[in-house]
Amino acid sequence: MSDHQREIYHSENGDRWLLCRDNDGRVFVLHKANVSSGGTATEIELGDFLGRGKAGPEHQALSGLQPWITWTIRLFFHTALTREAA
Repeated sequence: MSDHQREIYHSENGDRWLLCRDNDGRVFVLHKANVSSGGTATEIELGDFLGRGKAGPEHQALSGLQPWITWTIRLFFHTALTREAA
């Protein structure tokens, strides 16, 4: 797992949700399905993920990552401002 990914939740059936930031600063949730479900990975926009009922354990676990999310947003704006100044 890279520095740009943080596991949010790992379910009993093997599904995993990761909070990710790409090199452009875009933040999204990556859902990795378990092998018996096909093992596919799906990128979910953060707003869409937060709008999906917010009742699942993967949603609740995201609240524990608020400091990391804040850091990611600050880094994105710092990078954007630095690029504009150059």
